[in-house]
Amino acid sequence: MRGGAPLPKPIAAARACNQSLGKREFDANESYFPLISNAVTRLQNWQIDSCPYSVKGWLLWTWETDESEQQSNPPDWYATAGDGSINTALAPAVRSNSCQ
Repeated sequence: MRGGAPLPKPIAAARACNQSLGKREFDANESYFPLISNAVTRLQNWQIDSCPYSVKGWLLWTWETDESEQQSNPPDWYATAGDGSINTALAPAVRSNSCQ
């Protein structure tokens, strides 16, 4: 795996059973990725790395929830945070093939 932890066990289990998985929720916590550029790289790599496991969609946690609304401490990066680079990097209109 590029840049971090292995894929969650449900994905590995689905692969072993030759099944596809629907949408998967994923995030990048600011304590692990203090720079938004690192979060962008990790989120894109997570998508790419999950493709061989038959994942067919992804849901970013969260899209436009600002830090004051989040219960985690430190908060997760949200798609519209900072310069919006997470939104841009994950948007299907910009990156139509999430597996590349």
